[in-house]
This record gives sequence, structure tokens and C-alpha cells, in this order.
Amino acid sequence: MLPEQKELLREELAKKVSHFQKHPQMRPFIGDDYDKTRLLILGESHYLKEADYWRIKIWYNSSVDEWLPKGFTEDQFNWPGWYGDTHTALLVTKKMHSIYSRMDAVLRACEGVKELRSGLEGCAYMNFFQRPAEINGGSIHNKGLDDIYAAQTLQGVCEVLKPTRIYFASTRAYKGLGTFINQKQLQVTMATSSFPFENVGRIKGWFNDALIGHGAHPASQWWNKSVKGYSKPCGQRAITGKDALRCFAQIQL
Repeated sequence: MLPEQKELLREELAKKVSHFQKHPQMRPFIGDDYDKTRLLILGESHYLKEADYWRIKIWYNSSVDEWLPKGFTEDQFNWPGWYGDTHTALLVTKKMHSIYSRMDAVLRACEGVKELRSGLEGCAYMNFFQRPAEINGGSIHNKGLDDIYAAQTLQGVCEVLKPTRIYFASTRAYKGLGTFINQKQLQVTMATSSFPFENVGRIKGWFNDALIGHGAHPASQWWNKSVKGYSKPCGQRAITGKDALRCFAQIQL
């Protein structure tokens, strides 16, 4: 994907998704080879520096231009929890945070991805929740409004990026989507017997009708521990978060 093509996508995201008009730094990372895989990976939430945590209370109703300088400092670029459109350079360099490096290592070994320049360059990435967690290093305590903002923002992203597969690398984020689905009474179609995977499905009329799967957050203990509920090949009793991502990334549609 050419740089000018990616820039057009970023501009369209800023126009189409109202949340990105207030917080453009939340736009997804788009890998150079995303067009070859159409794989969108979703994390959980980001962090702010401790002194900035008062901003969470006004996050959805405020704009980044109201309280961040026009140019990001080197310190802010290196802040591990602040990633998105403005942080893309660090996703594919030696400064990569361990969350990204663990996913990158898995993707580098996947058929259809390992031929590309790097694992993360073969996908798009964003956090599902669209505001920071309450505690630096902790999980977000999401409520109904957070789930709504997250799902509606994801819908807008899918209308622009048109992914064919969406992978939730966070159980909390995946459950947040489930809450939204139940509230909206959306129709979920799970994989049939002709499709050799369990715990994957599509949501009719939403998210580009992409195939959706999930597994553990790369920073959690479950990244290397087996769990029954993750997306996995049929017949496999349990799978680690790491292997759930590997298997899902290799699904041929």
C-alpha cells in the first residue's frame, strides 16, 4: 500500500468517524501491507500519564486540541500507552512495546503474513475502547457508554478499512462488544460445521460482515496459557492466546 493511499484512508477516517474528529490520535495504525490481508486487530485501551488522568471524566466531550500541544514531544511519542495514528512509527521499530512485539512475532510466522515486511505491517491495529483506562497499567472499567462509543467507532473504521477479519486481542474488549450486541439485539452468525473453527462468527449488517474472533491480551498471563473459550480450530479442547491469534490470522476466506 502506497503512503498516499494510507494517507487518504486516514483522512477518510477523520471525516467519517466523529470521535476521530475530536481525538485524531485514536485513529488506527494501518500497516503497509494491510491491503494484502484485511486483518484488523483490536487491543483494549490506552493510558495517560498520571498527571493527565483528570481528563478521563471529560474525554468524550472534549477535543485533543483543547489540551494537547499541536506537536507531540519525544517523551509523548515514547509513552508506551499512547498509541494510534500518531504513534505508528514505534509499532514497527526496535522501540516496539512488548504488547506489539509479541503479536508481531506470532504474525511473522503465519502463512500469508510471514512473506510481508513484518507481522504488524500486515494488519491494521487499534484499541477497541476509545478512552484511557483509569489507572496506568490497569484494565479499563468500561461501562455502557464506553461500549457504545467503542462499537460505533469500530463500525466507522470498518466502513473505511473494510476488513475481512477482526481479531480481539482482549477478552474485556470482546465482552464489551458482546454487551453492545445484546443491547442492540444484533444477529450473530456463528461458524457452521463446514467451517473448521470454533468461537468465530459474523454480526449481520455490522463491521463489514467481517469474521470476528478473539483471544488473550498479549500482556496477560493467558497469552501462554490454554483456555477453552478462545477462537480455535474445531476439535481442539483449549488454546493459548498466542496460538489463537496465530490460527485466526491464517484463516483462509
